[in-house]
Amino acid sequence: MIFQVVKNNRIIKALVSGVTLIFNSFKRAFEYVSQHSPIFLFLFTVFIFLVGRGYYNIAIFQPLEELAYEQSVYRQEQEDKLFKDEIIRKQLRLANLFMNNERYEAAKFEYEAVIYLDEYNIEARKGLLKISTYERFKNNTFTPDVVESQIKMLVDDDQNDPHVNVFLGKLYDQLELAHASIENYSKAIQQDVTVSSAWFGLGRQYEKQGLSRKAIKAYEQAVFLSKWNSNYLTNLAYMYSKTGNYKKAIENYETILMLDYSELVAYLEISIAYRLDGQFDMAYAYSDHLIRQLSDKKMVALKKNLNPWAYDIQYKDGSTEEISLDGLVPKKFYIFWTNALNHFVNYPDDVQLVESFIKKANSLICNIFKQTDADRIKKLVNYDIKQILNNKKIATDYRLLCQQFKQKYLMN
Repeated sequence: MIFQVVKNNRIIKALVSGVTLIFNSFKRAFEYVSQHSPIFLFLFTVFIFLVGRGYYNIAIFQPLEELAYEQSVYRQEQEDKLFKDEIIRKQLRLANLFMNNERYEAAKFEYEAVIYLDEYNIEARKGLLKISTYERFKNNTFTPDVVESQIKMLVDDDQNDPHVNVFLGKLYDQLELAHASIENYSKAIQQDVTVSSAWFGLGRQYEKQGLSRKAIKAYEQAVFLSKWNSNYLTNLAYMYSKTGNYKKAIENYETILMLDYSELVAYLEISIAYRLDGQFDMAYAYSDHLIRQLSDKKMVALKKNLNPWAYDIQYKDGSTEEISLDGLVPKKFYIFWTNALNHFVNYPDDVQLVESFIKKANSLICNIFKQTDADRIKKLVNYDIKQILNNKKIATDYRLLCQQFKQKYLMN
């Protein structure tokens, strides 16, 4: 019995010792884990991630990935918007420049490109409205009072829009209201000094009033702002020639032909300028080249070459007579006579070729182009010779030959 009790005590003590040992082991393990909890937490997380990813195909970091993706999309959208805004700004600046220089088709293209990127862009839509108003005015779609109302509506929208005042200047120019036209062109220049079309319009008004110096200054400013504009260069070259500055006129006509070799009137004008500068060899070279180009039907049929060519004859009493070459036949008639004169001065012994040009000119006379029409153009040829005879800077031999041509072919 005693032995049994002692034996039981030993078992209890062993159990207690075992439990104590286990407790102390757990305690030490817990303390160790507590001390290194970040490492164990990390390892546990990695374990869970690997199990979830490998066994259950779970994207543990999906929310973070989605957030990162959304942020990248947002950043890209912002970059795209900034890029698009920059493109729009550049296209609007370009369109405005084209409007300044009367390149309305090019401006229309840029405005439409802006509308494609930004459907409700106000500046682009207003630009298209201005161009459509100008086109209706240019094509005589509406009467002047209707066009004036449309243009003034644009003024109400923006009092500081120089293009609108240029349109009004053009309208009043067409209606021969010189004062109103000059007033609007001047106002456009005050609003924006870089609007070349306003300077050009102002030059036209001064030219019509016989204010050559003012016209040249205005044209020069227009060309300075739009140096490749053939319309501006043509008017400036004409005024240089009209005021006796033939070298500058030639320089401008050469620029025009460099820009567009199909500008037929420029060949005629540069030939006249060279002749008045005493350079008959160059005058003949250009007029003879012009005759060869007349055989190019496509070139002759170009819209710009169908416009009338107008020349003034100035009389001693200060009056002027305008000779208008409207149509291919009167233009050819004048060109043949011009080339005949140029050839005669260069090759006075080659009478046969000179007379062949005159014969070609006279063969154009018919029921439509009558003798009276031919006589009016001959007056212009006579006036050309008169200018040569009055120009003492031209060599005497050349002037004598021009006098002989006049006596032989124009006084019968």
